[in-house]
Amino acid sequence: MNTAKKLVGAAALATAAIVAITGCSATPSTPAPTTAAPDSVALRMTVWTSNEAQLALFASIADGYKATHPEIKSITFDSLPFADYNTTLTT
Repeated sequence: MNTAKKLVGAAALATAAIVAITGCSATPSTPAPTTAAPDSVALRMTVWTSNEAQLALFASIADGYKATHPEIKSITFDSLPFADYNTTLTT
């Protein structure tokens, strides 16, 4: 039994060492290619509410996001009332 505990302990220690060494590996010298950002983007989001106060909150958040992300042309929220939720998902 004592030998089994030593074997399990050694395996756990080896695994921890491998994980630690892997985490310290260098990043590749050539960065991955990136694509150019589009000139303007229109976002559309379906929200599960028809509550005017919540829709106003979403619009306020969207305005703040657009202010810090000039590539975003518009953000539209499509309201999905709770009563129509299941029907909309299944059709």
